[in-house]
Amino acid sequence: MSAPPSWLRAHPVGVLTWLLKPGHSVERALFEHLLVQDAAVATDVHELARRVGQTSAAVARALFALVRTESLAVHVESPSASVYRAGGLAQLQADLLELGRPGQKLVLASHDGFCMASVSCTRYEEEVLAASAGTRGGALQTHTLRFGLHRVDLVASEPIDRRSPALLHLGRRLLSFYGQQNCGENGL
Repeated sequence: MSAPPSWLRAHPVGVLTWLLKPGHSVERALFEHLLVQDAAVATDVHELARRVGQTSAAVARALFALVRTESLAVHVESPSASVYRAGGLAQLQADLLELGRPGQKLVLASHDGFCMASVSCTRYEEEVLAASAGTRGGALQTHTLRFGLHRVDLVASEPIDRRSPALLHLGRRLLSFYGQQNCGENGL
């Protein structure tokens, strides 16, 4: 008797778990692969291994790690397709608006201090927060997302809701722009 089918989808917690880690790992490659998919992916370890250029055993271990860290949602029925706002980087502002709480200041800055998008900030605050991105300490929350040699800092005046679906949109948008890490077939 075979196991009933199941489907996998990236979970918002994974954005601030795996995209913060520098370097390559099977877990990150698998999370990135699932993050850029328009629909949930069937749980087929052999097919996933082929897509990320790894062994089935390595992918099985990575799946376990992704579930353990709540970076992956497993569905026993095919879930509805996720709604993804098209528009590339032009939608960063909308992603931050959805992610932020009322009054929360958010800035998304490139590694060189360029403000890519912000919410609830004056122009001066944008410049100061973008310039301070990547520094630790103070009352700010800084999350450094890494994409190969590129670094993007998400700076917040208050803790970010790690379960917000807006994180999936933001992570997917940045991953599509900066590219997935090179590992195996399909650029994964």
